[in-house]
Amino acid sequence: MGLILLFACKPGDGEATTDEKVATREATPGADAKSGADAKPEPASTPEPASTPEAKPKSEPAKPKPDEALELRRELLALLNEGRKLTKQEQYGPAMAKYREALAIDASDVAVLGELGWAAYRSGDLELAHRTTVGALKFVREDKQRGMLLYNLGRVEEDRNNAPAAITHYRDSLAARPGNATVQARLDALVAASTTAQPAAPIIAEDMYRPLETLGIKLADLSAACKLLVATRCEDYTMEEGESCTCEPQLLAAPGADQSWGLLSLHSEGMPSQAAWFPVVQTDAGWTAFVEVLYEYNPGAFGVFEEVVIGESTIEPLLAKGSQLVMHVRKDRMDRDMGLNEIEFENYAATVVCARDELGAYCTRALVEEYRYSREIEFEDEDADGEFAGIDHDGVPTSQGLVASFEFDEGGLSITWTKVEGGYDRTGPNVVVPGWVLAAGRYPLTKLLGLPVAP
Repeated sequence: MGLILLFACKPGDGEATTDEKVATREATPGADAKSGADAKPEPASTPEPASTPEAKPKSEPAKPKPDEALELRRELLALLNEGRKLTKQEQYGPAMAKYREALAIDASDVAVLGELGWAAYRSGDLELAHRTTVGALKFVREDKQRGMLLYNLGRVEEDRNNAPAAITHYRDSLAARPGNATVQARLDALVAASTTAQPAAPIIAEDMYRPLETLGIKLADLSAACKLLVATRCEDYTMEEGESCTCEPQLLAAPGADQSWGLLSLHSEGMPSQAAWFPVVQTDAGWTAFVEVLYEYNPGAFGVFEEVVIGESTIEPLLAKGSQLVMHVRKDRMDRDMGLNEIEFENYAATVVCARDELGAYCTRALVEEYRYSREIEFEDEDADGEFAGIDHDGVPTSQGLVASFEFDEGGLSITWTKVEGGYDRTGPNVVVPGWVLAAGRYPLTKLLGLPVAP
């Protein structure tokens, strides 16, 4: 995954908390969506039902009454502030209890998730710290807060003696916040102590040609792939230690009768309800599983409602050798900010391309081809002279978006962006929005896939 984060900190070491109103107001540019209090996520195109056999039934949470929404937000903020005071006093157990009470009101509040993650880290509960920090990252948009979360996640991985993961998180943190001396110092120290890490090169925005990372290769079958997903990714999609995940060895997005590649889905058994979708590709050596290209988060309360749509897949001769799988995915999202009487809608569509040869399997990241965002006042009457009177809605309503034309030709992908009315120009340097966004231009598909370069 629209909230932004803040942390409590150890002087000179951890990350500091920012103003709560800022934390719940930040939003990424995007575009038009259905307006009004009864609006629902408006898909970028006509949806196809998601074929997820193990998915639990879900429905949009009930719309709160204005006075109820405001009271819930007041209660959440009171619990959050109590937790922060206890964290500063190093009373981590009682602090985490307050944060958990707040999450019972809004399980997707990034400020609460972040504070719980930091308190858990300071208490030594690295498992909980990892889960809640990853959860907060699903909703962060603004680079400064993303950088803080990634730094905290790096600290967690350092303490878990997982230097490669910590190095990755520190580098990504610096990409979000270039020049941060604290992060740079920890990164330099880890790299210097590592026998395998590459030198800490200058950090810039993520490499546009970075392919999708693999989770495992030479897997015997889909059951083995499912076991791997549960073992390695479940903790990123559950909120408590011991919660389980399910993965059925059944392909989604498989192209017709060809059941040798597609997506596997992982679903958490706890609340909030979470799910993720992972490309898997069969080769002569076995199955290769890749990291997730899409996720869904539904806390089952007021606030967030997300819906993933898996479209039809096709096999296309995009390269001179072999054929490639082209998959289409989309996510529609609604998020109420109860304390500000605002609601936002977000929709994006993406394409994922996979290939295989005698050396292995390869997939691109989710290549975004449409993104829309809007934020508006939910209860107009109540905002004028009711419960929410006097709230500053600076910049609201807003609606923005962009749509791309994707053309695969002669081994490359050509992208042309069209600015949606009220949207923004997409011709400058890379801008990260949900998914993987490339600037207008032509890209060799071999590089997007990460195919080995011939000697």
